[in-house]
Amino acid sequence: MDLFSEPDRNRQWADDGQQWSDERPPPRRAQRQARRQQRRKKRNSRAALLFSLAFLVAVVGTGGVFGVAWLDHRMNPPDYEGEGAGSVTVQIKEGDGGSTIAATLQRHDVVKSVRGFLKVYAEEKRAGAIQPGYYAMRLRMSSKAAMARLLDPKSRAGNQIIISEGKRAIEIFQDLSKKTGIPVNDFVKASRDPRALGAPSWARPPSSALNRIEGYLYPGRYDVNPKDGAAKILKQMVTRFNQVAREIDLEGEARKAC
Repeated sequence: MDLFSEPDRNRQWADDGQQWSDERPPPRRAQRQARRQQRRKKRNSRAALLFSLAFLVAVVGTGGVFGVAWLDHRMNPPDYEGEGAGSVTVQIKEGDGGSTIAATLQRHDVVKSVRGFLKVYAEEKRAGAIQPGYYAMRLRMSSKAAMARLLDPKSRAGNQIIISEGKRAIEIFQDLSKKTGIPVNDFVKASRDPRALGAPSWARPPSSALNRIEGYLYPGRYDVNPKDGAAKILKQMVTRFNQVAREIDLEGEARKAC
């Protein structure tokens, strides 16, 4: 008989604290602890899965909301309602297309958005008939109302004037005064400095103050805005003269004639 018996294997616990050193089943306490660990792992796994699903739903749901909002914004761009109020003068220039007109109207707060007006512009068969000129518009109009006003000749009545060939400067001033309400004397004062109006550098004004701009007011059709003032209106006519002078090389032809 051995004096030193081996320790009871049923009570010997392995160093890792997770299993017994022999093949006998662990005591009840260890079994309960193992079951608790398993349940905890299952709960953690289930919670992670639920969190992932919730996150995915949130992402998809938010994306869907923004997607619907984006689509609605594209299909129904921002626009004012009604005929608007107040007044503002807007110039449509020669060669302006739909995008340029829309940007001009938005810049003057006539329409709310460029895309809103372009949508109406694309649907309007007569849009190409919009003529250059100054238009009496209202502020914060619907795009549809703005389009109707641009197509209405009455909205630009009184803004056009035709300067016939052969007229003297004083006669042109009188015509402009009748059309704009600007006093004739304002045009006379503005004409005394032809260089400020853009007359060519080689131009030598006559001795008469009234006739200093004579010959540089190019005849033709003009869209005039009474709010521009006399000097700006005359400068518009001198600018047209300079354009034609460059096209026909007026300065070069004059040198040949000398």
